[in-house]
Amino acid sequence: MRESDNLIEEFRDKDYRESYAEDYLHSFIAMQFQAVREQRKMTQQELADSIGTKQTAISRLENVNNRSRNIRLLEKAAYALGCRLRVSLETFGSLVTDEGPNFSRAMLERASFDDDPAFKPALRRVKRSTSGEPAPFKTSRPTRLNRSPLGRDKRIPHRRFKGSSNSSEGHTINRTINKP
Repeated sequence: MRESDNLIEEFRDKDYRESYAEDYLHSFIAMQFQAVREQRKMTQQELADSIGTKQTAISRLENVNNRSRNIRLLEKAAYALGCRLRVSLETFGSLVTDEGPNFSRAMLERASFDDDPAFKPALRRVKRSTSGEPAPFKTSRPTRLNRSPLGRDKRIPHRRFKGSSNSSEGHTINRTINKP
């Protein structure tokens, strides 16, 4: 009997599959943050400094036994590592067919924004001014676009992270997303 067949049989027990999924989730989060941080050649202290927290918070984030994680901290750490955070509902079967059998360090690592193949062509097409420097943006105010698929018109404040102005006033913009 193959290992996946054993797992499928054990997943028939609701408590077992939920416990397995919970262990996998917390291990995956901890190990991925550690793998990507190390891929970026950052220490826990450097990551902590970049998001305005303590090294111990990053240590807890990378601890597979930690069962209490703050989504905002995960999001800030992901951004500091040049990634986005994704939270998704998945089937239990994906642990047997997709994720479990393919679990490896390479599966955990992610390209930074600058190395993301999806953006390589776009970054090369940046308009250049006559001096050869990138053309200035049309606005000098920092903004963040609402790309919500819900099609709602929202005012979204620009987030300020460590290293930017400590002013509590963020610039905002209005953006309407049309539904397809």
